[in-house]
Amino acid sequence: MVLAIKVGLPGVPIVSVMNPSDWCNAQLPPSTIAFFRFCYGASDYRIVHGLERLAAEESNVLSTSTIIRREVLALSSFERSNVVSVVFGGGTTCATNAFHESCQAFFRVVLDAARYETSLVFKVFLSGARFPYAEGDVPANVVIVEKLATARDVYDCEVVVARAGRNTISEILFLRKKAVLFSVLGEHRTGEQRKNAAVAENLGSRAVRLLESYDCRSLCTE
Repeated sequence: MVLAIKVGLPGVPIVSVMNPSDWCNAQLPPSTIAFFRFCYGASDYRIVHGLERLAAEESNVLSTSTIIRREVLALSSFERSNVVSVVFGGGTTCATNAFHESCQAFFRVVLDAARYETSLVFKVFLSGARFPYAEGDVPANVVIVEKLATARDVYDCEVVVARAGRNTISEILFLRKKAVLFSVLGEHRTGEQRKNAAVAENLGSRAVRLLESYDCRSLCTE
C-alpha cells in the first residue's frame, strides 16, 4: 500500500503509523521484519507508537507512547456496576489458526465464568471476531455484541477482560480501569502480548493482571 501511494503520488510526503512490534520484534521471523521494513521504509516519516519507546535508529522515525483515540480521551466518570466487558478487539484479519483457536477457547472460558458468577453481567464485544455458538449455550447473564461498539459502551463497566494488545492496554491504563488480560497462544503474538502485559505491570498498575491459564477458575479468581 505504501509503495503504491508513493508511486502514484510521488510528490506527497507519506507518514506511516506503526506498531512497535512491526518494526522491532524478536518473535517474528527475520524475513517478516525485512518485509515490514521494506514496505514501511518507503514512507517519508514513520510514527511508531506503543507501550514502550524504541531506540532511535533513523532521524525520520518517531517513537512515542500509544496514541489514544479521541473518544476514549473524552470519557470521564463511570458509575459502579456489576458489568464485565470482554473485549476481543481487532487484529483478526490474516491471523493464524492458532490466533483464532485461542480466542475461541477463551470465549468458552468466559461462558463458563458467567455460569459460575451469576451476579455479574458479561458483555462480550466480538469486534469482528466470529465464534461458533448456539443460542442455548449462552447463559442469560451474557450479552454478545457483534457490531462495532463505542468506547463508552465498552468501558462503562467494573472490569475489562481483553487480549493484551497495546491499544487496549493503553486505554485501560488511561481510564484507570481494572483489567484481566489474556494473550493469544501458539504464535508470535504470544510473546508480544505477554510483553505488553509485563510493561503495564511495570508501570505500577496493580489493577491490571495477566491471566496465566485459560480456565474458568483462574478467570473468576482474578
